[in-house]
Amino acid sequence: MNYDFALWYEFPFVLLGSFALFELCSRKKTVRAYPLVEFFSKYSFAVFLIHNIFRIPLLPLAVQLPFSEPIKAIILWILLIILSYVTAVIIYRIPRFGKYILYMR
Repeated sequence: MNYDFALWYEFPFVLLGSFALFELCSRKKTVRAYPLVEFFSKYSFAVFLIHNIFRIPLLPLAVQLPFSEPIKAIILWILLIILSYVTAVIIYRIPRFGKYILYMR
């Protein structure tokens, strides 16, 4: 199996984009969609911990899709986000489990 696209976390533009997004968002006085932002922020660390569980089996499947490499990467990203958030929400609803395992408040 040959992977023609690299999705590495140490890629400099990922770090640069993260800093730019953080700086842009931290300068805003108000948040328009606060409930949505609150939801994403509540589960974001759990998603970070969970997403690799889904990335490992989904990457070979995404490579086999009959699309160009950027479209494959976008499809993989969307699937990882959805599966990770759904899993984080389910785990969090288990009493006293999600709070300690996923370090959620």
